[in-house]
This record gives sequence, C-alpha cells and structure tokens, in this order.
Amino acid sequence: MIVGIDIGSTTTKAVSLEDGKIAKKIKTRAEDALTSAAGAFGKMIVENGIKMSDIRRIMITGAGATKIKGELFGIPTEKVNEIEAIGTGGMFISKQDNIVITNIGTGTAIIEARKD
Repeated sequence: MIVGIDIGSTTTKAVSLEDGKIAKKIKTRAEDALTSAAGAFGKMIVENGIKMSDIRRIMITGAGATKIKGELFGIPTEKVNEIEAIGTGGMFISKQDNIVITNIGTGTAIIEARKD
C-alpha cells in the first residue's frame, strides 16, 4: 500500500492506494506542516484499520512537504512535485491520458496533463 499526503497551507489531505485503486481518503487541519501530516497519516490508519506494516511508502506533496525529512513513523517518504501530482492524479481518476484539470485551493491552477 502507498499513502499519499498533500500538506497544504490550510488543509492536509491523505489517500491510500491499494492494488492500483483508491482505498481510503481523509482530510485534516493543523497549525503546522509536521503536525498536519502526522495527524492525517494517523487518522488514515486508525479510522480505516490499516496496519503500518502494510504501507510501503508515503508520497508527500504540497507547501508543507519541505518540512518532512526522510521518514514519517519509520516509513520512507518521497516528495512529489505538486503540479505533477495534480496532473497524474487527474489522469488516474479520470482514466484519460490527456485532460485539463482545475485545482482549487489557496492558489488556483489550471493544468494540462498528458501521458507523455
């Protein structure tokens, strides 16, 4: 299982992927990036009965991702460029190779994503 965490400036979102499908989604808020990421991760595993041993890695993105160094609770993290994450996620959810995505948050972005 892979857990993705988007550590935004106001809200942190987490999603778990299992067998190439979205298994669970949650969101949370906190005052700082580390607390928010830890809270989102904890909420994800507790509310959904996920075993930490089932998680291979944690993908992180967003404004607060720079605050996470190396591992989170002993699980390796990998930073992902936020624009690439939005594009890849949009293609994954829509099951299309060429799309335009509007991402609404603290900053609004319109992203064209293509398989290539």
